[in-house]
Amino acid sequence: MDFWKLTKNRGDGWVVGNLSEGCGYDFGDDRVTKYFATSYELCLKKQVIDLLAEGYSPEVLDAQPAVTVKDYYAGLVCCGCVYMLTVRLLNENKEVLQEYKPDPVTLKPECGDDMSWRQVSHTFSDYGPGLRFISFKHGGKDTKWWKGQYGVRVTGSSVTVETMQASPARNLLKNPAGNDARPEGSSDREISDDDSDNDENVLQWHARDYFMAWHAQGDSDDSGISDSDDSDVNDSDDSDVFDEKMEFWELTDNGGDGWSVGDLPEDCNYDFGDDRLTKYFATSYELCLKKQVIDLLEEGYSRGVLDAQPAVTVKDNYAGLVCCGCVYMLTVRLLNENKEVLQEYKPDPVTLKPECGDDMSWRQVSHTFSDYGPGLRFISFEHGGKDTKWWKGHYGVRVTGSSVTIETMQASPARNLLKNPAGNGASLEGSDECSSLRCAGDPQNFNIPVGNLLKNSAGEDQMEFWKLRRNGGDGWNVGDLPEDCGYDFGGERLTKYFATSYETCLKKQVIDLLAEGYSPEVLDAQPAVTVKDYYSGLGCCGCIYKLTVCLLDKKKKVFQQYKPDPVTLKPECGDDMSWRQVSHTLADYGPGLRFISFEHGGKDTKWWKGHYGVRVTGSSVTIKTIGSSVTMETSGISVIVEAPQQQEA
Repeated sequence: MDFWKLTKNRGDGWVVGNLSEGCGYDFGDDRVTKYFATSYELCLKKQVIDLLAEGYSPEVLDAQPAVTVKDYYAGLVCCGCVYMLTVRLLNENKEVLQEYKPDPVTLKPECGDDMSWRQVSHTFSDYGPGLRFISFKHGGKDTKWWKGQYGVRVTGSSVTVETMQASPARNLLKNPAGNDARPEGSSDREISDDDSDNDENVLQWHARDYFMAWHAQGDSDDSGISDSDDSDVNDSDDSDVFDEKMEFWELTDNGGDGWSVGDLPEDCNYDFGDDRLTKYFATSYELCLKKQVIDLLEEGYSRGVLDAQPAVTVKDNYAGLVCCGCVYMLTVRLLNENKEVLQEYKPDPVTLKPECGDDMSWRQVSHTFSDYGPGLRFISFEHGGKDTKWWKGHYGVRVTGSSVTIETMQASPARNLLKNPAGNGASLEGSDECSSLRCAGDPQNFNIPVGNLLKNSAGEDQMEFWKLRRNGGDGWNVGDLPEDCGYDFGGERLTKYFATSYETCLKKQVIDLLAEGYSPEVLDAQPAVTVKDYYSGLGCCGCIYKLTVCLLDKKKKVFQQYKPDPVTLKPECGDDMSWRQVSHTLADYGPGLRFISFEHGGKDTKWWKGHYGVRVTGSSVTIKTIGSSVTMETSGISVIVEAPQQQEA
C-alpha cells in the first residue's frame, strides 16, 4: 500500500491480489499485474499530488493544462460491489477549484451486471489559474457483508497533466496497481552520482523524502497524529501524549481540519436530560466520523441477559451554526460475536441549511432496538458529518451527549455504555461507568485484581488493545520468537514480539484502574506500581528504544512519570543486541491515582525498509497493594496477590 493514505480501512480492510495471467483486459500501455481489493465495509484510499514537487512550474499550471484521470474497477461474479471515485483540483491553500465525483456505481451480478474490468475516465479543463495539488481518492465495498475481500477491485489508476512541453505525459500517481514500488522510469528525483554509488543513501531517500513530501501536503493519519518524527532520540512530544478530549473514540474519518472539541456556552438553554454537558465535538469541511464499539461482555452483561434481547436505546444530540450549513450522519449496529450485523439503525443524513430557514439549534435523535434475535455481543456507534461550504476550520455539525443504554430486567438503572460522550475525556470518579460490576474493588471484599494490567502484552492478539500513537515507516508488525530463544522472560512462555520500522513507532495503553476493580481507597493508599518491559535489536541493524509511563489523576493529569533516556543500540560498536529488561517501581506519588499510561516503541537507525527496528514484548504493569501476601500457582507461574489487612473486631 506504499504511497496511499487509507482514509477508510474498514471490514477486513484493503488487500493486494494478483491478476490472473489470463485476465485478458487491456490496461493501456501499463503492465499491470496486481489489483487492490476492498472488504464488507467501506474502504477508501487517497493520494494528494504536489504538482510543484513533481516539477511543474506555476506558469505551466496557471495556463490550465488538461488534467486526465483514469481508473479501472471490477467486481466478482459471486458478490455485488460498490465503486466510488472523487478527484479534486486544489489551489495552494488546498481549496477546491474543480471536482469530479461521479455517482457511486453498484454492480449486481444477480441482476446480470457485467463484473469484468471497466474503465472510468475524465478530463478537467477551464478550471482557472492556481492549480497546485490534485487529490485522487477511490474505493468501495461489497454489498453482502461477506467476511474477507469480496468488494470492488481497483487498479491501474492514473493522473496525467497534458502540457505544451514535448515530453510525454506521465502518471503522477505512485503505486497505482499495488506493485509496492515506484513505477519503472519514474523521474521524481534525479539521483546524483554520489547517491547512485550508495545503496543505503538511495534507500534512505526512498523512505524519508517521500514521507516528508507527503507530510508537507498536510495529510496526517486518521488518528489525527502525524508521524513526522525526525528527531530520532530527543522526542519530547508530551503535549499530545494524552489526548483525553478524543479518548475512547476511533476517528474513522478525520477530514478537512479534523475533529475538534469546543466549550458549550454557559447560557446554553438546551436540556440534555440529566447530563450536565460542558463541551461538544465539532466537524470540519470534509467528512469527520468517529466510532466506538462496545464489548457488552466486558461491560458486565451475561450471555443469558443479552440473549433475552433487552431493549437497546441510542440517543444523540446535534446542532449547526447559523453562518454555515452542515450534514449530520449516524449509524448504530447491533453485532454478534463475529461482529456480524443483527440489526442496524442508519437514518438518512440530515442536511441543515440556515439560508433556507432551518433551525440550527440543538436537536435530539433517539431510537430503540428490539426483537433483534439472540446473540448480541457488541454495539457499534458511529456519528459525525461535515459543513456544506468547504470553510476552513470547524463549521460543520456539532455532536454531544451521545448515549447507548440497555434496559435489562435487573433493578439497577440503565447506564450509558459510551465513554467520553461529550469531549470531556475519561469518565470521572463516581460516574455511571464506574458503577458497573467491574468497579467493585472494595478493600473489604478482597476483590483486588491480580497480575498484569496490560492487555495483549506480547502480541498474542496482534495489535488489539494498543493505540498506535505513531506508526511510521512500514508500521508496527508482530513476529514469532524462535523456539530456541533462550531468554527467560520472568518465567513467562512468550511466543511473539512487536517490531518497529525505519520511522518512529509508538504504541500506548491507558489503564482505567477503577474499571479494573481498584477502589479509590486502595489507590489513595499509594500502592507501589511496578512496570517492566523487554526489548532487543538485530545484529545487522542498530535501533532506538523508548519508554514513558505516567501516573494520572481522574482528569488524566500527570503527577508522576517514569521516562528513561532513549536507548540506542549499535551492533557495529559491539552493543549486545539480545533481550534486555527494564524495570521500575513508582511509589510515594500522593493520593489520587486513577489511570496509568504505558507507552513504548522506537525505530531502527539505518532507515531500512521493513521491520529492523527495536523489538518489544512481555510488557507489564502490576500494583502491589498493602497487606498480607497470598501465593497462587497459575500454569507454572508464581503470582503474588497482596490482600488488604483485616482489622480485628
